[in-house]
Amino acid sequence: LGLVHEYGHGAEADLQEAVKWYRQAVEEGDGYAPALYNLGLMQAYGRGLNQDFSRALLLFQEASSKNYAPAMYYMGIMSLYGHGLPVDYQMALLWFDKSAGMEDPTISGRAAEAAAEVRASLKLAEEQNARLMETYPVGLSEDVTY
Repeated sequence: LGLVHEYGHGAEADLQEAVKWYRQAVEEGDGYAPALYNLGLMQAYGRGLNQDFSRALLLFQEASSKNYAPAMYYMGIMSLYGHGLPVDYQMALLWFDKSAGMEDPTISGRAAEAAAEVRASLKLAEEQNARLMETYPVGLSEDVTY
């Protein structure tokens, strides 16, 4: 029912009502992962709740602990952009790979693409850093006075 109220499928959209139903699903469903994930999205985007990346992160973490691939993907997004935690490309890559590995048709393809993009970006950064280090070697020159 949370989705019905959040997006107005068969009822008028009402974000507060959606939050109520998602919370109820979490409480009655022993931490129902899709409801945790949807609450996390609402918290991250400030839809019906105040935008709070730290709280969204906790919701995504809990849903991820239940092997919910969409939440794992969003853990990657949060790590990639530093929403609710410091930017960490290796952690983003780990989460994208985990999500892709779940073989969830709703998100795993997108997660695999995100992982490939992060890998390509990290490789490019390493190559650029290596060229920079060749141009400007590390160390002190003997003829420089400090």
